[in-house]
Amino acid sequence: MPDVSLQAYEHELRKSGVAPRHVRRTMLELADHFDDLAREARESGADDQRAAQYAIGELGEPKTLAAAARSQPELLSWAYRFPYAALIVYPLVWMAVTPVFAGVDYAPRVVRWSACLVLGALVTGLMILMLQLSITLT
Repeated sequence: MPDVSLQAYEHELRKSGVAPRHVRRTMLELADHFDDLAREARESGADDQRAAQYAIGELGEPKTLAAAARSQPELLSWAYRFPYAALIVYPLVWMAVTPVFAGVDYAPRVVRWSACLVLGALVTGLMILMLQLSITLT
């Protein structure tokens, strides 16, 4: 059997925002279907190369599979289902984890810098809110 890669399917699923656990499960099922289709083609007299081409043709385009998965919200990762929450959670987690990556020696500086960054963002947000309220109420 020639080495047929199903990486294009996995890449499209990940690019579409499907959660990693669903990508793994889908890839296992896809590999099983591929094996079944290739076996079916070999039993009907095709050589290994033709059997692999037949199986890939029967599986369909990777983009079609990804579109079908994307249409089911329960398969998407939480960051794709709630993008605004991800915009808040990911930076906060990164700021909390950065001192670990920067090292213990630089942790106070990184924490101080992160606190200043958060405080600056809060002050800017409050100024924009006050500006919007003053425009709205006058």
